[in-house]
Amino acid sequence: MNKILQIGPPFIIIAALLWSLDGLLRRSLFVLPPALIVFWEHVLGAVILIPFVLFLGLKLGKMTKKEWLAIVFVSLFSGALGTIFYTAALGKVNYIQFSVVAMLQQLQPIWTITTAAIILKEKLTGNFLRWAALALIASYFVTFRDLKVNLESGSQTIVAAGFALAAGMMWGSSTAFSKVVLKQVSFITATFLRFMALALIASYFVTFRDLKVNLESGSQTIVAAGFALAAGMMWGSSTAFSKVVLKQVSFITATFLRFMIAPIFALLFLVGSNKGSSLFAITLPQAFTLLVITLTTGMVALLIYYFGLKKTPARVSTILELVWPASAIFIDYVYFKKTLSTTQLLGVFVLLFAIYQVSKFKK
Repeated sequence: MNKILQIGPPFIIIAALLWSLDGLLRRSLFVLPPALIVFWEHVLGAVILIPFVLFLGLKLGKMTKKEWLAIVFVSLFSGALGTIFYTAALGKVNYIQFSVVAMLQQLQPIWTITTAAIILKEKLTGNFLRWAALALIASYFVTFRDLKVNLESGSQTIVAAGFALAAGMMWGSSTAFSKVVLKQVSFITATFLRFMALALIASYFVTFRDLKVNLESGSQTIVAAGFALAAGMMWGSSTAFSKVVLKQVSFITATFLRFMIAPIFALLFLVGSNKGSSLFAITLPQAFTLLVITLTTGMVALLIYYFGLKKTPARVSTILELVWPASAIFIDYVYFKKTLSTTQLLGVFVLLFAIYQVSKFKK
């Protein structure tokens, strides 16, 4: 058991599998402002983590200005902006599951690998880049049936694309910054702080049936694409910054810090958009859904992710996360009774093989 706990990649994969369920859980929350969802998701996560933090202690003694800036970056760009942009992008395409939003979000590894090389000085060998490229290609085969993107959102496609791009940049860069935090605090603390503060082609084959991207949202598709691309950039870059933090603190501390800070930014966005009055305008069923998200695809998934990220290079982690589209299409098959195309099945096998090869790069 101790040997298993010293291996990071399996935990990254488990977290990604949980994230693949997120789309199902958020469907019933489409009437709520994205910032409101982010706020309560992080507040609930922080509250749940408080007893654990009190028992284990935050242990912030090793946190320097660098780590604090990293956790604030992760909380703002990954915890708040990334999620807000991604949710906004989905709204622009009427929550079509395998639309242009999903396609652009698959660009996240590019931002993660780039920021990991710049911020963490992680070495990018030719062999790693080849396997990473194969994984990215396979992910598109997996995500888009027949390599076709759903563009039914019409004129909103450009706006959505902007949101998606911004979210991707923020999530990607946050990975590296998360590593900075995890160097000084536990993964639980890192997760708590974040929630309180608020492979490309293979995944394409997996997620999009017959390699077709759903563009049925008409003009809204472009808008959604923008949001999705932004979300991917933010999430991807946040991976490197998370690594910065995780070098100094435990995964628990890193999580706690993120959940402590992210709600602050989410609240500012609510007030700034004149939606502050909606803060408590949630129904009991919606509150229950938010709690379920917190205990599955939200805070719990991030705890597991940070635990694995602390022991895994950011460049490797971002490829392992591509297991998400493979899992998502199988959920689509079971839940929505949608069959899998030949290209999707091919993409799954190639993606899993590429992920296995990438997971060997532990240093």
